[in-house]
Amino acid sequence: GLAGEETFSHTIKEREVELQAGDRFVLYTDGVTELMDGKGTEFGMTKFVKCTLEHAHRSSSDYIQELVEMLDGHRTSTAQSDDITIVTGRMFPEDQML
Repeated sequence: GLAGEETFSHTIKEREVELQAGDRFVLYTDGVTELMDGKGTEFGMTKFVKCTLEHAHRSSSDYIQELVEMLDGHRTSTAQSDDITIVTGRMFPEDQML
């Protein structure tokens, strides 16, 4: 952020979330949901959530590959106009942890 701490202290809240076995977390930049096709239509939150729900059970690399393929299909030949960063992980049951 380019803004000072005073801006963020009013807009960002810190929370703890306890993940359960099978839960997936996804951190992403706005370049994912705001990716536009040739008509100026954004990929959007609906498609992002749909992809996540459909592929949450897969490995993280498979999930990201599926999401990137959906993004590329949406964008078609339009140039990417913003950065895209995706970080994800999934909680395993205790008996499957290393």
